[in-house]
Amino acid sequence: NKYGELVICNDGGKYWRKDIFPHYKANRKKSRDSSDLDWNVIHNIMNDLYQEVSATFPYKNVKIEKVEADDIIAILCEKYHTEENIVIVSSDKDLMQLVGDGVTMLDAMKNKTIGPDQVMEKFGVGPDRVIDVQALAGDSSDNVPGVAGIGVKTAALLINEYGDLDQVLARAEEVKQPKRRQ
Repeated sequence: NKYGELVICNDGGKYWRKDIFPHYKANRKKSRDSSDLDWNVIHNIMNDLYQEVSATFPYKNVKIEKVEADDIIAILCEKYHTEENIVIVSSDKDLMQLVGDGVTMLDAMKNKTIGPDQVMEKFGVGPDRVIDVQALAGDSSDNVPGVAGIGVKTAALLINEYGDLDQVLARAEEVKQPKRRQ
């Protein structure tokens, strides 16, 4: 319909990234186990809400075993960004790499729309290079180490100078500052 569709994405348990990097998200405090939640109550509330608004705003709930909600969102954006205008409602900076052609974000906590200009403002690079900046700078919220002494601003400078992470690494000997080069 004219309002589109709401898709609620949920994490699907143990993340596949932990198989690659066991310390992934290890710094996070344990939240209440989702098994403690009464999913029947939540489902009934959502069903009641759905009955009220389904004619104008249908929703789907998506959960895939061992897949994070972020990955589901990325898959949906990749599949539908040319057919639909997608709005990701989240304050998760990792999702900023998805912003672009047909995809924006809404940080509902700050009531702020995030497009390519806002990604550039935050990371110093466009959405297509956010992952390169985060690889160099690290991501403390996910317990992913970066390169020692390289923060977001320095990472952006390097990415903007050399093009991408692979080029920064391949041309590391050209970096003028000894600590950065090391």
